[in-house]
Amino acid sequence: MNVGTHVLNGLDIASSSGFSKYLGARAAVVANHSSISQSGRTIADLIHEHDDITLEAIFSPEHGFRGVADEDVADSIDPISGAPVYSLFGTRTKPSAEQLRGLTHLFFDIQDIGSRFYTYISTLGNVMDACAEFGVHLVVLDRPNPITGTKVEGPMPDISQLNFVGYHEIPIRHGLTIGEMAILFQKERFNTCELSVELCQGWTRAMWFDELGQYWVNPSPNMRSLMSAMLYPGIAIMEFTNVSVGRGTDQPFQRVGAPYIDGANLADVLRTDALPGLRFIPVRFTPSGSKYLHQQCGGIDILVIDRDAVKPVEAGWSIATRIQQLCPNEFQPEGLNKLLLNTKYFEAFTNQQNSGTLFSEWAGSCDEFRRRVQPTLLYP
Repeated sequence: MNVGTHVLNGLDIASSSGFSKYLGARAAVVANHSSISQSGRTIADLIHEHDDITLEAIFSPEHGFRGVADEDVADSIDPISGAPVYSLFGTRTKPSAEQLRGLTHLFFDIQDIGSRFYTYISTLGNVMDACAEFGVHLVVLDRPNPITGTKVEGPMPDISQLNFVGYHEIPIRHGLTIGEMAILFQKERFNTCELSVELCQGWTRAMWFDELGQYWVNPSPNMRSLMSAMLYPGIAIMEFTNVSVGRGTDQPFQRVGAPYIDGANLADVLRTDALPGLRFIPVRFTPSGSKYLHQQCGGIDILVIDRDAVKPVEAGWSIATRIQQLCPNEFQPEGLNKLLLNTKYFEAFTNQQNSGTLFSEWAGSCDEFRRRVQPTLLYP
């Protein structure tokens, strides 16, 4: 990191100009607790206090407007602006005609973490769909991809299996900013959506979040560090199996285990895999929430020693493979496909097909993805 590096987000750029492009707008925002300027002001407050823009509504994604919920989120009222807060996670995932009636602009400003099944990009897609349908101008206030924009990894989803945790045909680690994702969605799905992207200033694709000169804000309750965000695209593929991925501990997505796992054995076999950039320490832990509540688990802590070398999806796949081999009667892998969304790869896992062959195959599809998205990239 260069001394004095300070990257500005799209919100900082737009607010520094007094939102001059949007004067007279009747606006809503799609926002949560991460939607803050470098001076600590929320986008909702900045729009609400503006003399020439009217804040009509707030829409919140998974985890709610305050970013603390781990279940369906109810509608509410923002106590500062008095605007209604409509949840887009639960029975409703897309703004309605009534909620958008009379609006000219919808501002989208949420910190993403660069993984296909992190649902903020799914909310973005549903919002774009609504804006296209009801003629509202969408403005995406861009933020950097915290785990860099240079690395792409993991299998593509089957088109037939796309859903809210797999919204579009993209790899698990996609390497895009949320503004670039909006451009991709516009190009490939919502070409009638009127879209503007307020770019970041000073970000380049190889930069990690800790090189931005910005404060870390947990994008969701269990995304508590850059390390968790980096490992999440791989470790979270086990989320719907009978393995704990560290929720309910102080190291979510940096710890894996279950009551039936011998952590020492698992760490030993993973060392023989020589997964780049990683080391594994056997641990015992007892989650205070989520899966295996108050039950002692054996497992591993995952240490990152070279983050630029780590391939998190390959690592997650390898860990799940080793658990399957060590605990064939206990491990229940069926839930893997809830996030893989790829029948071929799920069947290859259950049939214990050679992992190296699979990694080479999805590397090829990732190269094709890079070529496909090249025209949408906004940063060098």
